[in-house]
Amino acid sequence: MFRSIARAGDLIFVIGMIGRDQTGTVAAGVADQTLHALKRIEALLETQGVGREAIVRIRFFLVDIADWPTVMPLIEDFFSDDVPPAVALAVSALAEPSMRIEIEVEASTTTESVAPHHRADER
Repeated sequence: MFRSIARAGDLIFVIGMIGRDQTGTVAAGVADQTLHALKRIEALLETQGVGREAIVRIRFFLVDIADWPTVMPLIEDFFSDDVPPAVALAVSALAEPSMRIEIEVEASTTTESVAPHHRADER
């Protein structure tokens, strides 16, 4: 089994976050899976002494890219509309057939050097 979190200097990498609930069951639907994955990410970051504000990049893998309009508002709410650079990738499948999304993030413990996030359409 691989680690879900790794640290290299000021950088923290959280990978393989899927939407399992507290019982370990994959949550039903992409919205619930997204929320559970984001909560797990935040909990792991807190073990390193940082929170969601330290996230400098997010990647999410969607089994169905048509889920983008459902997922993106949840991501925006999680970050209070200050979403870090993000990329959504369509994949043919994840590890279990019921999984709809997997999320990974990169965070920095040195947040003073991080510029405010801007939406791509604000450039």
